[in-house]
Amino acid sequence: MNFIPKNTNIYDDSQIIINSDRLIFNAKQDSILFSSNKVIGFNTNGSFHFDSEKNFIVNSNKIILGLKNSPDGAIIYGQEPAILGHQLDEFISDFIDIIQHLTEDIETKVSFIDSSGNPTGYNPDNKLAFSTTISMLEELRISFADKCKSQTVLLK
Repeated sequence: MNFIPKNTNIYDDSQIIINSDRLIFNAKQDSILFSSNKVIGFNTNGSFHFDSEKNFIVNSNKIILGLKNSPDGAIIYGQEPAILGHQLDEFISDFIDIIQHLTEDIETKVSFIDSSGNPTGYNPDNKLAFSTTISMLEELRISFADKCKSQTVLLK
C-alpha cells in the first residue's frame, strides 16, 4: 500500500466532517455505494461488523489480513500466503500415499547385509512393526480433511 491518507486535522484541502452521537445511512429500495479515488478507511475503538443474509464478497487483486509495526515504526503487511484447502488436502493425501507405499516397500522389499555378509530376507514381523505407522498416517489424513479446512472462508 503506497498511499496512506492524512489525518483529518492535517489535511489542508476541502473536506466534509459529519460528527454526531449516531449516524444511520439507509437505502430503502436499492444500495449504498462508497467510492474513492485512493482509499476508503474505517476506524473504530470497538468492533467492526458486517452482517449479511447472503454472501460477503471481497474482490481485489491482493487481500492482506493483518499488519504490524517493525521496530523502527514502519508498517509491515501480512507476510504469510493463504492456503487453498482442497488443493492442500489433495497434496497431503498424495504425500501420505507416497509415505505409505515407501513403508510397504521397506516392509516387504528391503534387505540388509548381516554380520556374516549374507543378505537378509523378508521378515513377517515387519508388518506388525509398520502397521502402527500406517495407522498413524491414515489418522493424519482423516484429521486434516475433517479439522483443518475452514467451512466459512473460501478462496478462489
